[in-house]
Amino acid sequence: MIHHLADLEADFRAIYHLTPADVARMPGPQFFALAYRVAAYDGVIAGRMAAASEESTPSTKHGGRVESTPMVLQTDPALADLIDYG
Repeated sequence: MIHHLADLEADFRAIYHLTPADVARMPGPQFFALAYRVAAYDGVIAGRMAAASEESTPSTKHGGRVESTPMVLQTDPALADLIDYG
């Protein structure tokens, strides 16, 4: 999902009725809890996941999952700029 932030933003607007400003003010754990669940709804991310499951390409280097400790999140190149631990 991290490579499809524009799609995720579109789903947040359509599913949760959240504006980009709402999302920017949202605490990280709440954002990831909502992002994790967005694939359960009929949206862009669900469509991408369905298309990806039909392909036989390997998933990301993390196998689609990332350990959610601050150390790992801050050192992961795809996630480091998304979370500010202040």
